[in-house]
Amino acid sequence: MTRRGPLTLSGRELDLIRAAVAPPAEAGAAWSRWAAEQPPAAADWRSQQLLAYVVERLGPDVVDAPTRDWVKLQRRRIWADNQLDLAALGSAIDLLADLVSEPIVIKGAAMIDTVYPPGLRAMGDADLVVGPDAYEGAIERLLEAGWTAVDRVSDRHVSRAVALASPNGRSLDLHRWVLFPRSIRRPGVELIDRAVPDGPFGARRLDWADSIVLAALQGPDGGQASSLRWPIDVAVLARHAGGDVWDRVEQGAESLGVGRPVGESLDWLRRETGVGPEAERCARMCRQPYDRWLAAEWAWRRRGGSTDAKLRTYRDISRALDRRPTPVGYAAARWAVFRESGGAGPFLRRRWAQLNNTFRGD
Repeated sequence: MTRRGPLTLSGRELDLIRAAVAPPAEAGAAWSRWAAEQPPAAADWRSQQLLAYVVERLGPDVVDAPTRDWVKLQRRRIWADNQLDLAALGSAIDLLADLVSEPIVIKGAAMIDTVYPPGLRAMGDADLVVGPDAYEGAIERLLEAGWTAVDRVSDRHVSRAVALASPNGRSLDLHRWVLFPRSIRRPGVELIDRAVPDGPFGARRLDWADSIVLAALQGPDGGQASSLRWPIDVAVLARHAGGDVWDRVEQGAESLGVGRPVGESLDWLRRETGVGPEAERCARMCRQPYDRWLAAEWAWRRRGGSTDAKLRTYRDISRALDRRPTPVGYAAARWAVFRESGGAGPFLRRRWAQLNNTFRGD
């Protein structure tokens, strides 16, 4: 995907999503249009990650044999990558057992081999929520055990998550909270309270309705791999949860104060693919009260914009921990980041390198 708004995908991208979730006749027609434009092996990497699910859903009556054979190899690769990521996730949970009594596995790691059959859902990394009390200690524990910081861990004073790599190079995102800015004013503590106990490796996972809220809220982000995958996640989760799932999604979004962005995402999905809650429910969710500043940012991000959130993240973390956010407190947190990252020398070298790259056009 190019840098566009998350709800303005190209026609080719929409055809692939329709092939994955739309009713059978429309899905077959969408696949024919998508496959006629270029061979699957020439598709961008986000699209290739979806092909295993799409081809399995459409079956041999729609997808030709050479494509099915090629996708079969991709499905095996996805399965193998997922097993390595899950093994790293299990290792992290074991290492943190005495620090984190009830970690929560979210996103793809909670869905593969449960709502998705094996090998049909790729994931770039595993996501583990440890909570605010154990967050910084968990980072230190994993670093001491040989894990490597992908992000600058000196930002942990003001960060909501940090990317780490296991000793064999598998990725893990360690989260302070399940849900945090850019689309919600406060930490989603209700999601932690509503988590259910049957996640992988003895951890908890989100209720499937809450997983839909998370996918519809965070998925539509033009800079993320999930920007093309979230509609499939929503459709698969809704089918798996069944029953009153859209009632629970509406109630969950309202409890978090995110009805408007979730409703807009689900309404877009309904209009483009025919999948999702009824129009009146989407309209009702869009009418839920929403913080005006977050509404402005949602509109900006929906068009492909981005913002830096360090100051806001510090403020919201402080409020979540019952501390008063102040300019002095923010300055102290940033000073700690500056000091722990090596002080003026490394800072000036990084800035000098950035300037050189700018003038060279790199």
